[in-house]
Amino acid sequence: MNIFRFAGDMTHLISIIVLLLKIYATKSCSGISLKTQELYALVFLARYLDLFTDFISVYNTMMKVVFIVSSLSIVWSMRLHPVIKRSYDKELDTFRYYLLVLGSFVLALLIHEKFTVQEVFWAFSIYLEAVAILPQLFLLQRSGNVDNLAAQYVFFLGAYRAFYIFNWIYRYFTKPYFTRWIACVSGLVQTALYADFFYYYFIRVAIGGTVSDSNSDNPKHWVGACDPYIAKFRQESAYLISPTPSSDPFISHQATTLSSKAPTITTPRPLPSTNKEVTFPSQKKNLALIFKARKKREKLLRY
Repeated sequence: MNIFRFAGDMTHLISIIVLLLKIYATKSCSGISLKTQELYALVFLARYLDLFTDFISVYNTMMKVVFIVSSLSIVWSMRLHPVIKRSYDKELDTFRYYLLVLGSFVLALLIHEKFTVQEVFWAFSIYLEAVAILPQLFLLQRSGNVDNLAAQYVFFLGAYRAFYIFNWIYRYFTKPYFTRWIACVSGLVQTALYADFFYYYFIRVAIGGTVSDSNSDNPKHWVGACDPYIAKFRQESAYLISPTPSSDPFISHQATTLSSKAPTITTPRPLPSTNKEVTFPSQKKNLALIFKARKKREKLLRY
């Protein structure tokens, strides 16, 4: 085993850990495609049919078990967990992934190294893994917003395939013969599918922002508005435009903070509704003076 393959396995393992952390720590699977996870579970089950027949090393066997168990546990959580399954959005995850399964199986029957059950299913898993990320990318583009954990999961998944490309290049120049051309070509196709994501991911990280931005001018680029000048203009003109609280989360947060610190003004209690006239002390004093003046006048008139 060379350093590139080990780095690829570790980044693949990190991507699974990040995904499990997102699902079980937040009790939510929003932004994650169930169809992609089902495709990966099918990939590992088809690829590791030799788990109980061929033994290569303890490391190899442990990685096979980890990938199979983790992928099945993710699918179970998104489908059957009483809390996590509520956050799964079926309306956004609408990619027709059965076409990917059918196309990969037909291609495996046509192009393979040996026409045996194990080799055909190995080729099928390689072809299917190359396109298994498509439902996930399709979901992120449709949602228009993605949290950092989901973006990091896709990033590490793409890095895993990139390291494997270096692994194949290294093996091509160091081994006397190289026969895994199916895996090499499929890996190049899979890495090319991540190109758009990597581009906007690195730009967004370079300007120091988060990966998600629901206010992006172009919803197709689901990693957010990546132009720093647009972001700066938005920040400077926020107070001139006077957006609604829902359109600018920063203004909404400031307004909420100020409103929470503002002193409360208590309104006076209304007077009781009665049919009697209500007189105040000053009014009573004036009435008493008027009454005294009338009495004096009546006495003078008598005399």
